[in-house]
This record gives sequence, C-alpha cells and structure tokens, in this order.
Amino acid sequence: MKREMKLNSQQQQQQEEQVHTQAERATEFATPEELLRHDALQTPVPPAIGQRLQQSVSQIKPLPKTWWQRLLGS
Repeated sequence: MKREMKLNSQQQQQQEEQVHTQAERATEFATPEELLRHDALQTPVPPAIGQRLQQSVSQIKPLPKTWWQRLLGS
C-alpha cells in the first residue's frame, strides 16, 4: 500500500513537471507578425544565405529624395 502511494506521488510529481515545462514552452502571440519576429530571433540564418542576402541588398539603389526632402534639405 505504501509503495503504491509512493509511486503515485512520484507519478504525480512527474506529471506536474511535464505540465510546467509545457507551460513554459507555450507562448501566445497577439499577431502573426509578433510570431514571425519571435521565430526570426530563435532561428539562426545560415551563413550562405546571409551572404547572398547582403549581396542582394547592396545592389538595391536608394530611392530618390522626394520634393519635400529636397526642400527641407533632409
């Protein structure tokens, strides 16, 4: 009888630990953008893709200044 109670308390303790770890892992996001930002922070970019991205971005020409930026000297 005591052994059964001991096993039950151990099982209960294990179940509680599992619930706590699942609760710690679960994160609720208000918007899809928030989810994507969180995922981007957690996922490392492979070096080859990072280099290709840098090359692509460096080839983009800056947009010409608008009339009000030229007027204000910005």
